[in-house]
Amino acid sequence: MKMRKCIDEEIPELDNAITLSVYTKAPRKWVLIDTETLDVYKGSNNLEIGKQWTKIKKISNAQEFKKNVLE
Repeated sequence: MKMRKCIDEEIPELDNAITLSVYTKAPRKWVLIDTETLDVYKGSNNLEIGKQWTKIKKISNAQEFKKNVLE
């Protein structure tokens, strides 16, 4: 099984991709953080799959992020 190294742990990669959904009337209030790449995305009003999240930044200080957010 392939493992992925994330900021706070190593996690197993699934054999097949799954869909994670957020059901909301205000998509732009949501933020998604990829703990493997440290990319930060903000929800958009775009209904097209693959364009519902917009990359807004990359976390530059992984240890500070881990300390302040994940612990």
